Amino acid sequence: MIYLNEGFAGGETRFYVGTRHPLDLRKTDNLNMPCPYYGDRSEISVVPVTGMALCFIHDLAQEGASVIRGRKYVLRSDVMYSARAQQPE
Repeated sequence: MIYLNEGFAGGETRFYVGTRHPLDLRKTDNLNMPCPYYGDRSEISVVPVTGMALCFIHDLAQEGASVIRGRKYVLRSDVMYSARAQQPE
């Protein structure tokens, strides 16, 4: 996600992590990979800055906080990839 503007109130991106959130991220995701764990922090907020890119794993619980005043514009995209088979030498 790329933040396209500033000058509004609210609108931060919140990530929910740690032991106080109902989603226990210490477990594994659907690919059986370890999920991020940040001790006992329950929320991490990212305040939008024009031009800043925010990349994150979609399995991580997150939300956009309500914009209280003004308008928030973002450019959102998904990055999809898979491993390619090794070519014989």
